[in-house]
Amino acid sequence: QAPAPTTDVPSGSDRSAIASAADAAIAHLPPGIDWFAGDVDAAFEAARAADKPLFLFWGAEWCPPCAQIKATIFSRREFQERSRLFVPVYLDGDTPSAQKQGERFGIVGYPTMILFRPDGTEITRLPGGVDVMRYATILDVALADARPVAELVQAATSGGALTSNDWRLLAYYSWASDNDRIVPKAAKTATFRQLASSCPTELRPDCARLWFEYL
Repeated sequence: QAPAPTTDVPSGSDRSAIASAADAAIAHLPPGIDWFAGDVDAAFEAARAADKPLFLFWGAEWCPPCAQIKATIFSRREFQERSRLFVPVYLDGDTPSAQKQGERFGIVGYPTMILFRPDGTEITRLPGGVDVMRYATILDVALADARPVAELVQAATSGGALTSNDWRLLAYYSWASDNDRIVPKAAKTATFRQLASSCPTELRPDCARLWFEYL
């Protein structure tokens, strides 16, 4: 489901202040990525106009795991080249509007990375604790017009057909940053057990991540 736009429409001066804050926030990010400077709604408008997915990175300058993401993923050529395929947006959790945006997207911790379709539908949440080549592979899968993870879970638990890439997207979904949005807490044990058991044999090394979620 596409995120609803904020109900408070920023005035011209507010938009200028937001853009200035965004410029200051992205100044400490690694070069090589054209981070969108402006409010989030404007970023989604730009994504729709360009027919590109939107990549949202929620972090903070003081956050050690965020610094690791910047050093191991954002600074690498593999990610920077792929960043031209989407609209990259950085949300600094310390900015005045951060908590409102965090609630809007169901964000519960640093860092959180979400990929949306151009229409605003959430595709997946990307994990930070994987090597850069694996991250690039999963990002490629998500960018290749993938079905949203919410749809994949529904299909997998109701006997629907999933491709190998569908299973990879499920396996590498960042469940830790999900805040029980896709799988309710009460259903997690049964759901992850079913997903791990249903995964194709040739993908068991990847789907071991689902088994660990079950455990």
